[in-house]
Amino acid sequence: MITKLSYMKRHLFALLAIPLLLGITFAAILPATGFTGMIVAEDDESDELSETETSEVEDEDDEDEKIEDSDDDEVDDEIEEKNEREVEIEVEDYSVQIKTQLKLGENKDEIKVKFTVDDNPKFKLEYESEVGDTETELDFTIKFKSITEYLDIDSNGVYNKSVDEELQVLKFEDMEFLPIEYSTSTVSNTTVHLFKSSSVDGMFTLQFYVAGEFTPVNGSLVAPTEVKIDIGIHDFPYLNESSRLALYTKLESEAEYEHDSDTEDETKGLSSDEEEEVEVEMSGFVGFFSWSELVVVDGQNMSIISSPVGTDDIDANEQKIYLNYPHGAEIIHDPKVGVAGILQMDVIQTPTNIPGFETLIAAFAFLTVAIVTVYRRRR
Repeated sequence: MITKLSYMKRHLFALLAIPLLLGITFAAILPATGFTGMIVAEDDESDELSETETSEVEDEDDEDEKIEDSDDDEVDDEIEEKNEREVEIEVEDYSVQIKTQLKLGENKDEIKVKFTVDDNPKFKLEYESEVGDTETELDFTIKFKSITEYLDIDSNGVYNKSVDEELQVLKFEDMEFLPIEYSTSTVSNTTVHLFKSSSVDGMFTLQFYVAGEFTPVNGSLVAPTEVKIDIGIHDFPYLNESSRLALYTKLESEAEYEHDSDTEDETKGLSSDEEEEVEVEMSGFVGFFSWSELVVVDGQNMSIISSPVGTDDIDANEQKIYLNYPHGAEIIHDPKVGVAGILQMDVIQTPTNIPGFETLIAAFAFLTVAIVTVYRRRR
């Protein structure tokens, strides 16, 4: 009987030793990791917090987590100040030039976007950064070429010229466009610049927006490093009730474009929609043309499918992509064009990006193995 009790005590000692030593390891290692996200409440009179005390702690935590957001756009004022840009606009009948420059700092950080409708509607973006003696540049062009009506023979939702039946092609170079309309509005204490370009018959419209700060526009948060675009196709003259439309978009750059299913706006929490993009990297900077994976067709959200980036039909040195839309009388889609990787955003620490977290896990594993080994030897 005495032997059995002694055996049980050894078991109990080993089991109690594990959490004790793990706690000691926590205390020794966590300060070195810089992790301060854990709050431990101590009470000499009670091991548990009362409901009132718990509520007070939660209220204090809520106060700590609140951000300063004077314009109610859900972006911290400090982050907005770091990324605010001065905006200059030049408007002519059939062209617009937008120039933005980072306000803070002495280094040059300039984005230029030029929109023209002289032949095809197109956006040309140029980015220039100058830090000390180092100067880097990025430029690319997005050009809308045509709208193709087709029958989706293989039912994959993507226009394939060699498989699907082409019904008609409406080229933008054959269309006449009205002079560009320009206006401004104030949203969340920020000036939003609005431009509208429309074909004479009203079938195709482009509205685009730019602001010097993070600004909510039509349900989307627009960053100061991008231009938000609303593509509209209205009362398209369909030849078949079962057809789909493909917007032929041409990509012009010295570097090749890459298709990416994740955008910067998604990863930084600036977009609630699933997005895709094509991006081009030059001199360490990334330019992008992105779009929501949802399109509004006759008032309903529907999925959009894009074709893979491919070699352009006319110019082998350029690339193309088709944005495919379901059949509908009113189609609204919202791409964006801009520069990625230059926003100054705070990163919220999760356990996997806490400095030294991997070391902490390794120490736990080593300590656990050591305890189990000693325990087995004692048995």
